[in-house]
Amino acid sequence: MKLTCSLFIAACMAAVAGHPGAAVSTDEAKALGTTLTEFGAIKAGNADGSIPAYTGGLTKAPADFKPGTGYWANPFGGEKPLFRIDGKNYTQHADRLSEGQKFLLKTYPAYYLDIYPSHRSAAYPEKVLKATVRNATGCSAAKDGLAVDTACRGGIPFPIPKNGKEVLWSLILRYLTDTAVTTENGRAWLVDANGKVTMVSDQITLQERPYYQVDQKDRDPQMFWRTYSVTRAPARLAGDMTMLVDYLDTDAKPRRAYSYSPGQRRVKVAPDLGHDTPNPGTAGGNTFGGDVGIQSTFGNLLMSGSIDASGGSDGGTWGVQVPPGGLPGGFMATEKRHPACADTPSLRSRPCPV
Repeated sequence: MKLTCSLFIAACMAAVAGHPGAAVSTDEAKALGTTLTEFGAIKAGNADGSIPAYTGGLTKAPADFKPGTGYWANPFGGEKPLFRIDGKNYTQHADRLSEGQKFLLKTYPAYYLDIYPSHRSAAYPEKVLKATVRNATGCSAAKDGLAVDTACRGGIPFPIPKNGKEVLWSLILRYLTDTAVTTENGRAWLVDANGKVTMVSDQITLQERPYYQVDQKDRDPQMFWRTYSVTRAPARLAGDMTMLVDYLDTDAKPRRAYSYSPGQRRVKVAPDLGHDTPNPGTAGGNTFGGDVGIQSTFGNLLMSGSIDASGGSDGGTWGVQVPPGGLPGGFMATEKRHPACADTPSLRSRPCPV
């Protein structure tokens, strides 16, 4: 029987479509740390209590975490589902289900979602929170939202967004860590209509965000992200390498992409590893531009590259049912995880925008 764990998540703030402009006023920024969290989420819980108030997030490793083992510990491992949504009752919860979820529940009788309690576990270092508050009044977008000023650094650029592109920049420039992150086994799988599972790639990846490396004297203030991957499987692609570099001004300095083929023994500039270009690391299962909600070669980016094809949406808030991030798939996996990952903010119920 197919099982998908999900939960109530804090509502995201949708942005009003429009032209990116200047930073918010000092009076508007006073909401950060009071009615809003320092990173821009609604601090209070919702009316029915399914979304709790934000109290600082998960800042310590679980008691059963064993440093040096390479394994994460599940901070919510003992929890039980609150209720179940299946093909018989999904219409009662339709306002908190995506169209894809409703289609699966309607089409496949064995498909269901167990709903767990919501936890607002996102937590950030104090220096990132201070930089985010500073960015609120000092950070601005330009070129119709295609560029962000280099005054934006070290924190979420637009904690109080005024339009859709500022929301997307806050997603793209969200905090993960200010050091390099590596993945020893980045595997992609495809499942065909008959249920056959095929591993289409196994890659080693490394990524870092100079945007958050503000103490590095030699950092390029325009560069905000760079990553590379080395393919190990399938055999016909083993040894292939890809490198991507992104900049704050996507108009003047669009994404630079490079590829290496062991058969040709040369590095080439890739024409456009962005927008709707199929991602070879997933056998075309998603695009480099980033199909929202799809796991990409370089991690769960949700979106990658230029936002020139993106817009905005009407303002408002809503609650949705979402999978519990790396739980239980990440925490219960048998593959070793780097111990430093215990300090990574949980994706289980990260309030938006981030």
